Amino acid sequence: MRRAASGIIALLSSGACDRAREPALPAHHWVAVHDDARYHVSLDTAHVRRDGGGVYLVWFETRHAAIARDGGHPFDREVIRDFIRCDPLAFKNVGAMLSLGDGPVVVWQGGDVRRASATQWKPTTPGSVDESAFSEACRLLGEIARR
Repeated sequence: MRRAASGIIALLSSGACDRAREPALPAHHWVAVHDDARYHVSLDTAHVRRDGGGVYLVWFETRHAAIARDGGHPFDREVIRDFIRCDPLAFKNVGAMLSLGDGPVVVWQGGDVRRASATQWKPTTPGSVDESAFSEACRLLGEIARR
């Protein structure tokens, strides 16, 4: 206990707690799953958690062709964590990190895996970017599972 307390004091005195909350990203291996004039969506095949029954916990990266805004913060990149179910196709959003290019995270939304897993499945909209990206992700995940 004493060792832990001294570690906390060192952390506080270093100023580390003054920094904006930026969750560390693991090293990713992005594979394209959707590409059009507005969005380039990739799946991280290096960090996939298979939950059984065609359900996966995955990371997606969406690169926007145009800069968007969230609460006044400009961004053109989203790194999103989702549960996806492949049959029938649906998802549960865990969280998203928004940034301008590869710069620092400007908005962090959500992030609680347990809370997200307890929510209802959301079906994708026919013809949407989500439907296209998730369908291709499920195809890739099926290939990876068969290896």
